[in-house]
Amino acid sequence: MNSNPTTQPVRRVPFYRRMFSMRALRISLFTLACLITLIALWHAEENWRGARAWKNYHQEQMADGKYVDPLVLIPPRVPDAENFAMTPFLAPLYDYQPGTQTHRDKAGLERAQTFGNGVPNFPRKHGSNFEVDLVALANDLRHPSQAPRVDPIKVKAMPYSAPPFYGTVIQGGDVSDRKEAAQVVLNGFNMYAPVIEELRAASRRPYVRFNIAYDNPDKIAILLPHLGVLRNVCRIVTVRAQAELISGQTDKAADDAVLALYLAEAPKSEAMVVSQLVRCAALHEAMQPIIVGLREHLWSDADIKRFQDVLDKIDVIGAIKTSIDAEEIFFADTCFEQLKAARNPLTLLRNWNVMIGPNQGPYGDNPLADAFFYVAVPSGWFDFERVNYHRLEKATTGPCIDVSQHCVYPEKAEQADKMLQRLKGLGPVHNIFHHEIVALVGVPALAKLGKKTAGAAAEVDLTRLACALERARMANGQYPDDLNSLSPKFISSVPNDPIQNGPLHYRRDQDGFTLYSVGWNGTDDGGKIVPMTDKNSRPDPNQGDWVWGNSVNP
Repeated sequence: MNSNPTTQPVRRVPFYRRMFSMRALRISLFTLACLITLIALWHAEENWRGARAWKNYHQEQMADGKYVDPLVLIPPRVPDAENFAMTPFLAPLYDYQPGTQTHRDKAGLERAQTFGNGVPNFPRKHGSNFEVDLVALANDLRHPSQAPRVDPIKVKAMPYSAPPFYGTVIQGGDVSDRKEAAQVVLNGFNMYAPVIEELRAASRRPYVRFNIAYDNPDKIAILLPHLGVLRNVCRIVTVRAQAELISGQTDKAADDAVLALYLAEAPKSEAMVVSQLVRCAALHEAMQPIIVGLREHLWSDADIKRFQDVLDKIDVIGAIKTSIDAEEIFFADTCFEQLKAARNPLTLLRNWNVMIGPNQGPYGDNPLADAFFYVAVPSGWFDFERVNYHRLEKATTGPCIDVSQHCVYPEKAEQADKMLQRLKGLGPVHNIFHHEIVALVGVPALAKLGKKTAGAAAEVDLTRLACALERARMANGQYPDDLNSLSPKFISSVPNDPIQNGPLHYRRDQDGFTLYSVGWNGTDDGGKIVPMTDKNSRPDPNQGDWVWGNSVNP
């Protein structure tokens, strides 16, 4: 009898067993090895391309004569005995333990950094950014409940660096007379005299060179403690000069006015943009006693000549351009080398982000981002970033700041900022794969930087002209009809407007004169000042003209 064979059912191997079989393991390992090999080859290729791109760019710069040796941009060391910065009050700021930025003289550091802290915000005259209201300041000194208090222990520990004794040394009711207010302020500032006289003596030394740790491998972490100290001392000296001037002590006022300019100029040779920005702000303040004295005809011809000798040597625009070039070559290149060598570049970027300010880059604290950055970003990409940074720097700062013409072009600076914002607006994915993400963080905001530079340069040049106008008035009994008649007797040459290199504007008025730059809008508004909407009605730096005697604060 015939019978049909029985069909046996096919037994399926469970999925999890197939996944963990030897065959699957061999396939997985082979795939992983291929992937690692491809990533390694891709990294090698991108690293080679990046290194070649940077080498070619560097050779182009060398061929065009545009390369500058970074060491040339760093001020050379000078003998301590000839260095203003090594006077006992300032020396502890850079007295580090060898190979570190750890201060050895902690007490000396605190003494310098707390100088003038009792009056950090001087009351300003209505409508002014920098001129101090002596009456308001005197009344603050007489009302301890409304002013910063002094810690008696700190005063005992460092008597010449502590804030004024609000309401202790100075007693009495409200002050309304400006001369009386000036004397109250001078009495309150008596305790600062030892430091001021020490710095005045040190200013006769031939050099100013703060021993900044330029050789620190991490350039972003370089400390600059002297900037805040210089700014505080400059404020104290400036206000004291104004008080001396109003109280009739003209010779002392002139000495302090010159010292204030010296303190403001102390960072001029430093290879950092931040040093130049602090310098610009300090120059605005330091010129206030000179401006007040010229406006009220309180200076002698000899005093004014003395101021002119100092002002003629001040070059704001040249120094800011040098500092930009120094940061581009010395600091930025070193930072890109650090990024290439770092085991985890994202951690380094994150640390820098904390130092340079929040929201400067997409470096959030995310372990997945760290892993992605390590695997997906070849070190050669930082060479591409480096090239793009230099190209962006030259494309933006070059047309905006013209050292040869001693001017800034606001329209070009605004266009450069818009271009940078447009590139940032394309998003992080675009910026990463076009090697622009670090470069866009490093290139400065030209409109803000240019505005501060031009504002300080305009104030210096306008004050130089105002000095010449006052000397002409003293010699001839009246102000001249035009600026050209001032040269060469009262000024070596008439400067142009640092905004767009046009002429500075002048007209003789019934009660004096109006002297101004066209300001950031680049338009001659006839000497019009546009007040801001704040409670002090300060001049708006973006609108109207920059009029001498009404300093803008860009």
